[in-house]
Amino acid sequence: MLFRLNGLHIKCLLFFYLFTLQLINAQVFSGKVVDEQEKGLNGASIMLLPKNKNNKVLFATSQTSGSFSLEVVSDSYLLKVNYLGYESYEDSIKITNKDYSKQIQLFPKIDNLDEVIIDYKYQPIRTKLDTMIVDVQAFADGNERKLKELLNKVPGLEVDKNGIIKLNGKAVQHFLVENKLFFGGGSKLGVENIPADAVEQIELLDNFTEVEFLKDVLNTDELALNVKLKEDKKKLWFGEVELGLGNSSFRDAHTAVFYYSPEQTLNLIADHNTYGKTALSQDDILRFLGNKSQFALSTNNLNRTNASLFSMARKKKNVTQTQAEIVALNYTKEIKKTDYNSYLIFNHTDQEAFNEKLITYLQDNNTNQESRTTRLSNNAIAGLGSFQLKRNKTKNKHLKYQADANFSIRENTYFQESELENTTFQISKQLEADFFDFSQFLEYHQSHSKKTKSTLVVNSNINQNNPNTLYQSSTPILPNQISLIQDDAYFLEQIKKITNQEHQIRYRLYQVLSNNLHLNVDVGNVFQFSNFNTEESQILTTGEENSLANQGFGNDMNYLLNNAYAGAEFRFKLGKLINKPAINLHYYHFQNSQNQEKVSVNKVLFEPKWHSQINFTSTHKLSFDYSWNNQFPRPNLIANRFQLSNFNLIFRGNELLQEERFHNFKLHASNFKMGGAINYFASLYFNRKTKVIREQVQIDGINQFLSPELRNTPENFYGGVFNISKQFKYLAPFISPKFSVSDYSQLVNNQDISSARRDQKIEVGVHLRNFRNQKLPSVKLSYEKSFQQFRGITNSNFETDEIKFDFDYTFLSDFNFVSAFTYFKNRQLDGFTEEFNFLDLKLSYQKENSPWAFTLMLNNALDVRSISTNQFSDFLTTQTTTFVLPRMLMFKIGYRF
Repeated sequence: MLFRLNGLHIKCLLFFYLFTLQLINAQVFSGKVVDEQEKGLNGASIMLLPKNKNNKVLFATSQTSGSFSLEVVSDSYLLKVNYLGYESYEDSIKITNKDYSKQIQLFPKIDNLDEVIIDYKYQPIRTKLDTMIVDVQAFADGNERKLKELLNKVPGLEVDKNGIIKLNGKAVQHFLVENKLFFGGGSKLGVENIPADAVEQIELLDNFTEVEFLKDVLNTDELALNVKLKEDKKKLWFGEVELGLGNSSFRDAHTAVFYYSPEQTLNLIADHNTYGKTALSQDDILRFLGNKSQFALSTNNLNRTNASLFSMARKKKNVTQTQAEIVALNYTKEIKKTDYNSYLIFNHTDQEAFNEKLITYLQDNNTNQESRTTRLSNNAIAGLGSFQLKRNKTKNKHLKYQADANFSIRENTYFQESELENTTFQISKQLEADFFDFSQFLEYHQSHSKKTKSTLVVNSNINQNNPNTLYQSSTPILPNQISLIQDDAYFLEQIKKITNQEHQIRYRLYQVLSNNLHLNVDVGNVFQFSNFNTEESQILTTGEENSLANQGFGNDMNYLLNNAYAGAEFRFKLGKLINKPAINLHYYHFQNSQNQEKVSVNKVLFEPKWHSQINFTSTHKLSFDYSWNNQFPRPNLIANRFQLSNFNLIFRGNELLQEERFHNFKLHASNFKMGGAINYFASLYFNRKTKVIREQVQIDGINQFLSPELRNTPENFYGGVFNISKQFKYLAPFISPKFSVSDYSQLVNNQDISSARRDQKIEVGVHLRNFRNQKLPSVKLSYEKSFQQFRGITNSNFETDEIKFDFDYTFLSDFNFVSAFTYFKNRQLDGFTEEFNFLDLKLSYQKENSPWAFTLMLNNALDVRSISTNQFSDFLTTQTTTFVLPRMLMFKIGYRF
């Protein structure tokens, strides 16, 4: 029976949330850290060492005014306070059942040291400039198996279900092991495979950059996590092997092998499963695909997407059958100040899916409803490889070369049945596609002096995509748009050949004019070329071909875009306010050749930028960004002859399209601090397009014709993302609201329709973890409410409710029980409602100091067979029912070495 969310349940959730906030109001030790003139010191470390060993070490840092606060239990403590450049402070205090307050005065050291180091047994967290060092074993209880479990014990750190590490809500962008990027820098493979007992420390590196001498001129604001291994784990093999067998055809085989030494590392991960488990995150795939230098100019005119590789990171529970294999190999070696890094990843997926859709096409006051069922079979092979070389011949020179290649071969078979006004139409679609991409870049960085530095980047990318599609039906396809020769069966074939190239060179000079004034000069050129070729024809049952070229189909277009640019960026400081205005001048040469005609455009466009940031403290920041951008259309939007996009959809490009123009504004505030402070980040953004590429839509029943046009009607998009959290001694409550608003206009059946979309979402929750008594479980409860409204040809309103409950409990020392429950309700205000529950359970046993582990898993314990969702666009709404994998019971045996 489904758990139903009503007003009473919502009130209970709010009561539980408020009750947890009351629960934390126990004894409080507060005070203020001041200097010899009794001025508050920001960032002083305060530590309480309990005499009762059953109580944990408590840690906090002082805020801007010097104030601090800690939730404590009754005990006697040794109080230690440290601040860079000041004498350390010690005192014995006793906490009873009352709050305790104290002012602590520090005095400067006579001999000023660069760093204050305290034995990690007493100082599990310490800071040095932009680096936070955490002795993670101080927070361990011995039951952690993977790095992920260990990181979740550290206050302020959390690893989400996608393997992304967050420090007080701020995501870690780079993951390193022993100062070397691990599998491209993504965190999922590392946190889910590195054994917890191999880790000694972690370092959190703010304002991270791989080129150390550029740190003071780049100010990246990126966060990296570096894993430091134990001394006895720095030159040996370690890893695990795991085998699982379940009901039906469910099975799992996994192995992870690691070798580390100061000179070289070898990492091998192999996985086979039939229940939709993923070994890579989407963040990992984004790092591997179309890899280009982070110093190259960002562009997105050419499509480099390898859909089969992205399927590695997509959870495959929304299928009726699945099988996946992945092998990932990473090897690094250091020879005479040169680091060599390479990785290979191979993936195979074979899956089947089934869904049912109710599609409502909106046309003025008239609507057509189509019932459509789709059966999908997908078989894909994909792989990628990378080679990277870094050379630091001297501290003032850094050379990096990287070459990447990825490919995929896939075969998709669709069988669709469409019913409209009691008329049934059946069609099958077979897609065969191969994709290949090769990219390489060379970076050379040099520090000419303390005040002059430079970067030279050469970046190159070539890719080819060849999808072939065959439609088969017993009746003519798009009879009002395409004239076909009468036959016993109808076959339409589309052949696409798309080749893209991008080559660019960029030089940047960083000049420090004074402590408060920097100048960066930027010059470069980006050359893009694409050949877009499509061909449609009818294949008769006799084997003859009936080309559709004489009906306007078939494209053979050459696309060229050259962007030569020069610019200057100033960085000046006024008190705590840092400003970075930039002036960029671009000369664009845009050209497309098709149908023996050539269209050329030459434009000089001004693209200014402005960045301002004020650092109230080292952790509390406020920033503002503005940019005026121009974006030229992609090749497929320029091809001016018909393309068959689906059995009911024809698309035709527009060779007269030119650049879109838009203004971007962003305001961001954040405060990330350890030790129980309130942490938050908030972003407000606004995007206004003054020249817009928007598709014109013609609808005839369920058949659609789309063609883009360049409009001068402004479009606005704005929204906000917020997150507030606080770590208490027992609880970590959080609240995260989001909203977005967009308004635009579009031609639908020759009528100019003004449309608006509104999205609102709020998530509240609490995480119970990091208990002093490790016999208690870790619990995370969250409730998310979202609203969606669309105003256009018609009005649509959707609401969703989602409750998540995660439970993790270690008992009897060697047993671990984990459960994950999700309740989801999807409701359309005109009456459609769908709700379902998912429950996954896992019980593990591993005796302390034993390499053997045993696990019993129960996925989809409630045996949900389908889920339903709602979607809407400018001219249609869709209710989709997707069938999912059934209940799975699996037993696993693992061996760790």
